[in-house]
Amino acid sequence: MSSSNINTALVVGLGSIGRRHLRLLREIRPNLKIIAVRHSHESTQNYEADLSVYSIDEALKQDPDMAIVANPSPFHLETSRQLMSSGVHLLIEKPLSINTKGVEEFLKNCSKTKCKVMTGFNLRFLPCLEELKSE
Repeated sequence: MSSSNINTALVVGLGSIGRRHLRLLREIRPNLKIIAVRHSHESTQNYEADLSVYSIDEALKQDPDMAIVANPSPFHLETSRQLMSSGVHLLIEKPLSINTKGVEEFLKNCSKTKCKVMTGFNLRFLPCLEELKSE
């Protein structure tokens, strides 16, 4: 899937990282439909999202092409599992999980689906780490 085929994106979690992703998506792709998946009805601020929903099931009704999983770490794996089983491409903020339970099964399912799955870990591109990997 090329980025031009992405029409609807989810941002799951609106903490500082989720808000940053939402802002950058809006800057890079101003016409992209962005759905914010929130856990709380307390704040009405939508942070430039086109729509706010309060569950993954509600979000899936919007037929998203991709999702950024930036909710609290203990929920990354389950959230990602739900989205991937519906054919949604994923960018998962680190860590993928807070323990190893279910990770191996998740990774096996990733390879079985046509979904692209990545983990957000920008430090892997640091020149010093690149040099260490090459040695």
